[in-house]
Amino acid sequence: MIADPTQPPAPPPRLADPWLLAVGAAALLFYGAQLAPWALGGDNTQFITLSQHPGVPHPPGYPLYMWLLQPARGLAALLSPAQAAAAVTAVIAAVGVWLAATAAQAWGASRGAAAWAGAMIAASPLAAHLGTHAEVFALNATLCAAILAASAPNAWAWCRGGRRLAALGLLGGLALSHHHSAVLVAPAGLFGVWLGWREAERPWPALGLSGALLSGTIAALYGSLWALAQRDDLVQRWGVWTDLQGLVDHVLRREFGTLQLSSSTAEPDPLGHLALMAEAMGAESLWIAPLLGAVALAALGAGVHDRRRLALLGSALLAGPVFVMMFNLPTEGWGVTVVERFYQLPLIALWVFAAAGADVITQEIARRLPDEEVARRAARGLAALGAAAALALGAQAAVRVQVWHSPILEDYFTNTLRSAPQGAILLGTGDHRLFGFRYAQAVLGVRPDVTYIDPSVISRPWYREQVQRALGAEVAPFTQKADGSRTVNTALLVEQLSATGRPVALANTFTKRILTTWPTWPRGACLVVHTDPDTPPPTPQEVERRNLEVFAALTLRDLERPADAWARDVLPAYARPWEGLAAAFAAQGDVQRARANQERARSLTPAWLSESADP
Repeated sequence: MIADPTQPPAPPPRLADPWLLAVGAAALLFYGAQLAPWALGGDNTQFITLSQHPGVPHPPGYPLYMWLLQPARGLAALLSPAQAAAAVTAVIAAVGVWLAATAAQAWGASRGAAAWAGAMIAASPLAAHLGTHAEVFALNATLCAAILAASAPNAWAWCRGGRRLAALGLLGGLALSHHHSAVLVAPAGLFGVWLGWREAERPWPALGLSGALLSGTIAALYGSLWALAQRDDLVQRWGVWTDLQGLVDHVLRREFGTLQLSSSTAEPDPLGHLALMAEAMGAESLWIAPLLGAVALAALGAGVHDRRRLALLGSALLAGPVFVMMFNLPTEGWGVTVVERFYQLPLIALWVFAAAGADVITQEIARRLPDEEVARRAARGLAALGAAAALALGAQAAVRVQVWHSPILEDYFTNTLRSAPQGAILLGTGDHRLFGFRYAQAVLGVRPDVTYIDPSVISRPWYREQVQRALGAEVAPFTQKADGSRTVNTALLVEQLSATGRPVALANTFTKRILTTWPTWPRGACLVVHTDPDTPPPTPQEVERRNLEVFAALTLRDLERPADAWARDVLPAYARPWEGLAAAFAAQGDVQRARANQERARSLTPAWLSESADP
């Protein structure tokens, strides 16, 4: 599996190879220097919260990551809760870099090419982002890299025969109980099982042990999550956990659709997602990985490399082009933010496959040079170019991580809660709000008197039960449709909530029905719904006075620093009160106040925010 098939095969990688360990250590330093100090969008706030308080995350539950996050509770005495959870994730990601480099060597790359491939993986902006904040994808990549390493023909010397089968069974159980997308490395994993079968002295018992480890690991991890779900002190309990069916539904993600990224009914856009992935894969590797992958494929076709590497290529294709063609999310805005995280796995598989292509080029150049001294100089020059590429990619990653790691989201969560009236019921939509407001209340201790409700989730019985328990009142905001199905009536929901005597506010304008049924007026980053028919809404002058008081107490950091799609979604909430007041005063003929409020709105709209999303 080297460029010259007449040469003896390379020795298997050492478990403690200093070059590969050095790459992993460098990745840890790189990630450790960039830990996200604040909560970010997506699922990040959920995992920060659950690193500090017991709870059950959204399907499929991620039990392994949940337990690995527990040291963050102690680290929170030294770091912010967000940094503590990110630190644990950074260690996991750095181990993944070492395993990916090891896998590259075990599948045929030289030691130097494997170490360089690991460095390029570590330096990619996506890997740097996923390795520096609490998210599940770093652990998914690490476990899949371990499967690739254990499946390789030239795996560690100890990982052969029955031990290979046992290792793959254990790793498969850990990976599948963590993230369903781990199944995408099945071509390489099954090839490793076949190798272990052929190598084992007693293949049937070894295969049985492998299967027992796989199923037993999944059962043990989900059993621990089941036991946790029975506690009464959970900060979050997603789903129904009263019977075995509830557990199965959670594991299979039936609320979202087992084979879908979200519960959206949108049709997949295969070509759009293929183009998006191709662009991302090129950018994440400076287009070097696709180029070397083509070289390695050509060498494989010419018989220069062991054709068993096709199993590795199969994993790269299945995790990449085949998988992304199933995505039912938009190819712009927040959809890109969601799907780009799934590119890390095919990127790693591609680099593991492509690393040997670097050896093909190096050895071909050496073969064509006149003498050994010139060849050595050329080798040093290529090494310098490789190091420069890794440094350039790392510099790009550092810049992009600064964009991703913005305090805008954390400030928005706390500011919106602080904007709400005393004892308010706050309505909003989106996972970033559902998890973000819970994080601000449970971890940061901001405004525990506010109850947040997501109307898009309230149709689920388990969530409605939690809402009713929090409110101490029944909530059934449904209207019957002609086909017999029920739909959530947001106006009816507001009516039922206002009957509790508590003020109702909106975090975002997710429906026009509420706005056309009741008057609303802005209060900081939220909208207050005026449901009392016996009193008039406040005048523009009164609204202006109250907002000046509210905004004086809000935290507004780094608004001019470009941020991600989640920030684009929430930032317009700050300009909204002043834009509304500018229009109201203009209608009254008060030009001076209209201009003053328009200027306030402009000052809260950063230049990079070219388009205002509905907050």
